[in-house]
Amino acid sequence: MRGNTAKRWAAFICGAIAFLNVSSHAKASMLGASTQEMYQSTSLVTAPTVTIAQLEFASAGTISVFLKDLAWPDLAQSLSFSLSRPAGVLARMTGGGILNYELSGPATLFASVFAAPKAGARAALYHLDISFAPVHTAPVPLPAAVWLLLSGVGGVLALRRRSAGHTVVTHA
Repeated sequence: MRGNTAKRWAAFICGAIAFLNVSSHAKASMLGASTQEMYQSTSLVTAPTVTIAQLEFASAGTISVFLKDLAWPDLAQSLSFSLSRPAGVLARMTGGGILNYELSGPATLFASVFAAPKAGARAALYHLDISFAPVHTAPVPLPAAVWLLLSGVGGVLALRRRSAGHTVVTHA
């Protein structure tokens, strides 16, 4: 009997991971080709647990967090996520869902998940997926007004130089 339970657990976990891999690829195609997977984890917790991951972001962009209680074998009693830097918490989410955070520049952030199974339950299973879509800025072209200003200043200098070559003599 014990062997059958372990086999069922293993089969469920493998199926859940396969499902989540397919759904994360679909999500990445929806978000765009430039989206980068930063962190992905499916975790089975048997006691209150805190998981912390350090994430490095090289530019500005949007951080998307997907947290799901897989409700196996039962819903988690507590499931929460926080995104922080050493100075403090930037964003929080309680329960499952999607959280988007706009990052203004390069940063080192910490992602933490607190999960606890229900009292009397043997375990809880959750999935965390963090992706990043960098902001791509196009180079700013030099406005036409600057070119016009420079050509005007050049024309004035050319006229001044030309008139400096001719001396005007006045008789009194």
